[in-house]
Amino acid sequence: MSKWEELPGVGPYTRAAVEAFAFNKPAVFIETNIRTIFFHCVKLNITQISDTELLPLVEAALKKSKMQPREFYA
Repeated sequence: MSKWEELPGVGPYTRAAVEAFAFNKPAVFIETNIRTIFFHCVKLNITQISDTELLPLVEAALKKSKMQPREFYA
């Protein structure tokens, strides 16, 4: 557990989002827009995928893009 997650109401998603947007760290997280992009642009040929299965794909895309994290998620 990170220091961020010790705060009430802060979990893995919030921690990663703050790290990416506020500190521009390459934190990996999934929100609705990222999920939609992967289904439509990456053309995943499945109807459902868990966040656990999708996270490595998002991480690979972030690394491959060579974009700054806050730009990748914007």
